[in-house]
Amino acid sequence: MKKLFTILYIFLLLSPYYVFSSGTPQPGNFILLFGLPILFLIFKSNKERISKIFSKNIFFVLFFISVLSINSLYFLYYGDLSFIKSNIYYIFNFIVVILFAFSLEVSNFRINLVKIMKINIIIFFSPIGRYYQNVRYMGTFNDPNQFAYFIFISLSFIFLENKDSTLVKTVFTLISTFLIFNSGSTGMLLGVSVLTLGLIIVRLR
Repeated sequence: MKKLFTILYIFLLLSPYYVFSSGTPQPGNFILLFGLPILFLIFKSNKERISKIFSKNIFFVLFFISVLSINSLYFLYYGDLSFIKSNIYYIFNFIVVILFAFSLEVSNFRINLVKIMKINIIIFFSPIGRYYQNVRYMGTFNDPNQFAYFIFISLSFIFLENKDSTLVKTVFTLISTFLIFNSGSTGMLLGVSVLTLGLIIVRLR
């Protein structure tokens, strides 16, 4: 399990840092790919637990099977390799989702997951990163909306784990709001507003 968690921690830490063009594997993805043999061994020794995760997420599993089937049929009909490429993308993401569903049941993993997200938020609050058309900040991502979504999801995880003091949560909310505002993503600004409002209501009650 420690090997699994180590692979996932490195993957999470590197996942927001884009070196190559969008749609191609990034450094974090390569870490996960190199660790696949270890991951398969863990899956093999935890078949019952993996089966439970599949049954709990049956609609997601059915969606995944449907996508693979449709893409495969289109590949056979048109002979276009892009459908196979799409299948590889979905298989990789399916593995990631199942891995996280498997790991999130362990409280220590959730705590360390939030720590990594905090580290990335702080790193993006520093001067590191670039701008889209010299106006919208996008960190090391290739798209400002993608960057804003990452920050919003990270902030959401910080609140879901709910292990920090009100002061720490407030600081990370302010930093995240600032970063999302600089990204120019109105959708994620709305998301932060709704999240903050909901948390205030819960706090008052």
